[in-house]
Amino acid sequence: MLRPYQQKAIDDLRDAISKKERVVLAAPTGAGKTRIASEVFSLAREKGKRVAFVVPFLSLIDQTYKAFVKAGLPEDDISIVQADHYLCNYNKPIQICSVDTLVRRPKLPGVDMVIFDEVHRRSKLHKRWMTECPDYSFIGLSATPWARGMKEEWDSLIIVSTTRELITQGYLSDYKYFAPYSPDLSNVKVVAGDYHEGQLADAMNKQEITADIVKTWVEKADRRPTLCFCVDRAHARCVQEQFLQVGISAGYVDAFTPADERANMIEMLRKGHYSVICNIGTLTTGVDAPFVSCIILARPTKSEMLFLQIIGRGLRTNEGKENCLVLDHSNTGISLGLPCTINYNELKTGVVEKGKKTEKKEKPILIPKKCPQCSYLKPVGVHECPECGFTPKRMSDIIAKDGQLIEFKGKNKYASTPNYDITQEWFSGLLYVAAEKGYKEGWAAHQFKSKFGYWPDKLSRKISIPSQEVRSYIRSRQIAYAKVKERVASGGIMGRFKHQDI
Repeated sequence: MLRPYQQKAIDDLRDAISKKERVVLAAPTGAGKTRIASEVFSLAREKGKRVAFVVPFLSLIDQTYKAFVKAGLPEDDISIVQADHYLCNYNKPIQICSVDTLVRRPKLPGVDMVIFDEVHRRSKLHKRWMTECPDYSFIGLSATPWARGMKEEWDSLIIVSTTRELITQGYLSDYKYFAPYSPDLSNVKVVAGDYHEGQLADAMNKQEITADIVKTWVEKADRRPTLCFCVDRAHARCVQEQFLQVGISAGYVDAFTPADERANMIEMLRKGHYSVICNIGTLTTGVDAPFVSCIILARPTKSEMLFLQIIGRGLRTNEGKENCLVLDHSNTGISLGLPCTINYNELKTGVVEKGKKTEKKEKPILIPKKCPQCSYLKPVGVHECPECGFTPKRMSDIIAKDGQLIEFKGKNKYASTPNYDITQEWFSGLLYVAAEKGYKEGWAAHQFKSKFGYWPDKLSRKISIPSQEVRSYIRSRQIAYAKVKERVASGGIMGRFKHQDI
């Protein structure tokens, strides 16, 4: 039986097809895209229509075949067009096709309706087929149909459901989202809309960051079956090694791992032989693993599509699964928004007129904030942290606190061997202000170095409420910066004062 939203999507789709529209269905992970497709094909077969379902990955071929048979489509009616597959038969009415196979063949299957799965992964085959066969009915399926240029190829967009709706209705697992580490990506270039892989690897593959991934997982994940998404092969191997060093079984998967070996590793994860599988760019689609209840995001991305594909691997429901834990070591959730807040109501154009700015990103809900106490990402508008109960309070400028006077030598410098408790108190307070104002951790480190003359490398990253002395120091730096900026604007001084110093 179809779910209510699936039936409505099919009704809307039939109306669009009757108007000769080429339509895209936006269906989040877990919405049942293949189930909708099988029902559409069943209705088409009742009218004697021939149909084709096109997938971008070989791993989706068998998965689609099994799903169609389970949904009631006759096995004898199904052909698989993929290399020299033994089930290939162009005379059968239902064709499951591989993009890579069809791209190399001069002749396309003769059908009446074509459904492109994962249509956001735009292919030359899509355009070729729609150009050569304008009278066919074309349908696109995707959880994230937001690739630029789709608006020029497709006529309309049907929103099947949203991630939040599916969670509320119990069709998807809810999630808890933590951002325990904030890497400095200020020097990482952006190429083709996402971070440069080589520079990103340098930023993320530091020993202390990798170790933090393992430590955070041990503290929060409680041995949940976990998929860890890394920057590149070297980074994934490094993270795997860190898990193994502390006695946690961890596997490794990349694009060169054979399909049967990947499937075997997923099964070993299900059985508990592995606790974590570290991967690079391979487990974002076509992974049937509803038991996965933890996602480690160890690679930043500026792509909302990739971000949601990754998080979606942990959102399927499973018996005994309360929620999915997301450990975001890249702060992608802070920069892009929580998974439930990323939605678009129309397809994107690929045309940018000369002299005009590119499209502004539509955000129905603002970016979440990180709880300074436990690093849980709070949805916008939520004041008290749902995870630890911490409620940020507006602090009075007058705070009485135990302390001691220490020797002061020179401008903004303490004695050569400052008291550890004092310096830790300062750094913890600066971290609190950074979290309070949404600054990066590096801001607090620069403030500390400006005050003490060295970096706080050996100090704890524990956050605590700042003293009045810390707040007064920050205020004085801001005033000084404002005055210098004013003098620069008036031409009275050459500006060498960096924003990093405030």
